[in-house]
Amino acid sequence: MMKTTTTYHRAAAALALSMIPLAGCSTQYAYGVGQEWQRQQCQKLQDLDERRRCEKSTATSYERYQQEVQASKGAGKDLSQPAK
Repeated sequence: MMKTTTTYHRAAAALALSMIPLAGCSTQYAYGVGQEWQRQQCQKLQDLDERRRCEKSTATSYERYQQEVQASKGAGKDLSQPAK
């Protein structure tokens, strides 16, 4: 079931990134829109444990997200590749 959550992450990120040039909005706003979309998708999950994992993944603040991105860049991780 974890693959489903990863799919939601990718879809949310793609949605947020695609909106930036169109709406002229900030990356923080786009991140928030993506998180809200993901929360709505989580509500559609039937399995309660999977729904909770999904909802927990939407709780990351934009500031924390930025810190994680910067930390991963320093560690040489490529966020565009799925975790193994």
